[in-house]
Amino acid sequence: IMLKAKRMEAELKDFKLFALNRLEGFRKTADDYGDIRSNSKGGFSLRHSQTQEMVRLDRNITSEYDERASQAEDLLKDFLQDKIKKRDLASYRTINVLLSRNKAGDFTPAQIASLLQIKDNYSDERWVKAMQLFEESYRVRDISYSVSFFKKDQLSKDVAIILSLAALPVEIEEK
Repeated sequence: IMLKAKRMEAELKDFKLFALNRLEGFRKTADDYGDIRSNSKGGFSLRHSQTQEMVRLDRNITSEYDERASQAEDLLKDFLQDKIKKRDLASYRTINVLLSRNKAGDFTPAQIASLLQIKDNYSDERWVKAMQLFEESYRVRDISYSVSFFKKDQLSKDVAIILSLAALPVEIEEK
């Protein structure tokens, strides 16, 4: 059983690499033609025009900020305390909310993006440097790729082609 399991594992790894390479090549070509949505995280699906079979590529990504974002936060807090709090309490509170971190202690990309939309509002060197640091510290990191395959059933609904032993339904014959 172990020998067969190891062979199947190797075959699945080879197949996944083959599928990812083919799909990634297609994604690059489609992106060159503008066929990938601008808000896509890189995943997409393709459906065969005749068989209606479908393959789907999903990319699991994470957005994160490096240590420069903490430097930006310090600069902003200093600037806010020194220049904004006494003059414009509403802006002070709003910017502090945008600077707040999530439960994991990370900056929220959407909130930082909102902050960057007002980067031209102040000319103080701490503000300008903080905005620059936030822009430079942002990166998107790939975590994993998955490829799923689907065929149509008798009711023309997509049914997954199962490639995972845990998800594969079987009936054990009792002896």
